[in-house]
Amino acid sequence: QNFREQRIDGSSLPLLTEDHLTVTMGMKLGPALKLRATLSRRLGHCAICLHCVHCHNTP
Repeated sequence: QNFREQRIDGSSLPLLTEDHLTVTMGMKLGPALKLRATLSRRLGHCAICLHCVHCHNTP
């Protein structure tokens, strides 16, 4: 329900931070972390970074 109220769709879901999920959406920290980790795995992203150039610069 919160996702609908906040108009969170598939394209904005991966952009959510733990703070968004816990403070704004009212989720507990554990489920918020699990959701982010699941999204990261499914999308092929790192769970701990935002794919910055520093971390993902190929030599």
